[in-house]
Amino acid sequence: TIFDGWSVSVFLDELSVCYTAGPSQAPPPLPIQYADYSKWQRDATATPEFQRQLDYWKDQLAGPLPVLEFPTDFTRPPRQTWRGASAQRPLGAELTRALEQLARQQGKMLFAVLAAAWNVLLHRYSGQEDILIGSVTAGRTHHDLEGLIGCFVNTVVLRSQLTPAMRFDAYLAELESVIVAAQENQSVPFEQIVAEVQHERDPSRSPLFQVMFVLQNTPRCEAEFSGLRVTEEALSNSGAKFDLTLAVQPRDGELLLDLEYNTALFREATAFRILNNFVTLLRSLAEQSEVPIGQIDMLDPAERAQVLGLSGPSVSLDMGASLAGIFEAHAHQNPDAPA
Repeated sequence: TIFDGWSVSVFLDELSVCYTAGPSQAPPPLPIQYADYSKWQRDATATPEFQRQLDYWKDQLAGPLPVLEFPTDFTRPPRQTWRGASAQRPLGAELTRALEQLARQQGKMLFAVLAAAWNVLLHRYSGQEDILIGSVTAGRTHHDLEGLIGCFVNTVVLRSQLTPAMRFDAYLAELESVIVAAQENQSVPFEQIVAEVQHERDPSRSPLFQVMFVLQNTPRCEAEFSGLRVTEEALSNSGAKFDLTLAVQPRDGELLLDLEYNTALFREATAFRILNNFVTLLRSLAEQSEVPIGQIDMLDPAERAQVLGLSGPSVSLDMGASLAGIFEAHAHQNPDAPA
């Protein structure tokens, strides 16, 4: 990869200046080039600060690392595949404002609120309490890097613990401290962290984590080309880097959810159900963030009726019979039906 999301805005801004004003108004030379950054990154590996950051990751990811057992539609292939698709769902302006207000009330980053809610959903689906997800950092830790075109992003691992009895606002505070620490120790390349902490690899899964969360907050390009109308076109995605990747992107006053999923593991209907559960969970949190994690509502009325068996026809049962007896009688009446 030679471009990251930040670089797109830099490229289009410079292109619009050159197109509109001509070569005489080209942007001034940059103080450094990407080759300078590469050399700095190599030299940094020998510094005490780099070793300190590496020690942080070795401590954070010490011990047996849990594998997220998120329920899938299909049996996991013995080797990881990268075929994928995506499902989208807008949050709407009202819910977006409510979540921004929640972040302000709690004194936390919007990223932390959304990531904490995503982890709650993973916990509720899997029943696991030690959750690892991946995320990305911009990697532009110095002002001189802001105008460079290149790939600066780095992957970080966010590990946190949560229980059903834990209140969401308490978990949010703990997760934000994990996020801040990850940002402060973002200089260690992800592949080096993998080599240090995961010596045995499972070819059916990505290393360290299987699910990623990203909030797209790179600068948005407002490039203007004299005499031309420029529009943004989204490219269709047929790949999946992980089992699931939830990307949240601000767009026209609301947040857009984009769930990339591995088609060897999930059906399209499942991806949309995950998004619907997440939206319902966010609505619940926007109304009450002090509720225990195990009590946060994440089923909309239609799904709740389906789960409780309220959507089908009513059935009269012999209340004097045992459950085993009712099952046996039904099996005799319908011997070829699925159990």
